[in-house]
Amino acid sequence: PRDTPPDWQDLEWQRLRTPQQGVVSVYARGRALAISIMIYCFLPQVRLYVGLSGVIHSVYVVGALRLLRQTKERNTAILLMLLVTLKLLTENFGQGISLTADIIGGHVLVQAHLYGAIVGLFLSVMAFIANSLYAKMR
Repeated sequence: PRDTPPDWQDLEWQRLRTPQQGVVSVYARGRALAISIMIYCFLPQVRLYVGLSGVIHSVYVVGALRLLRQTKERNTAILLMLLVTLKLLTENFGQGISLTADIIGGHVLVQAHLYGAIVGLFLSVMAFIANSLYAKMR
């Protein structure tokens, strides 16, 4: 037995060994990587970005679009998409109001929220195309 706790790399590999957690971890890392690349390309003045709010916004969009396909959940999906859209518009094109900044007491890179939503939209479109192609092949 180890007297010291395992380092973070050991914990990550352990998570990747379990199917459900591994898949979630890989998806989150892929989204975070895509958002980071967008920040690097479109916001070169940003030297350091720490946070997962962009990933969370991508999850909102993917979740809402998945709900949209379910008849019983369509109203919830529409409401969620309207709220996310309103939040993104307010943050990026409005007064720049971010309640998150007030809550955490620091600066929030609101463009990461927009990039996360774009990544979520892109992933949803790709999944839709893949499912359509798969359905045609059956």
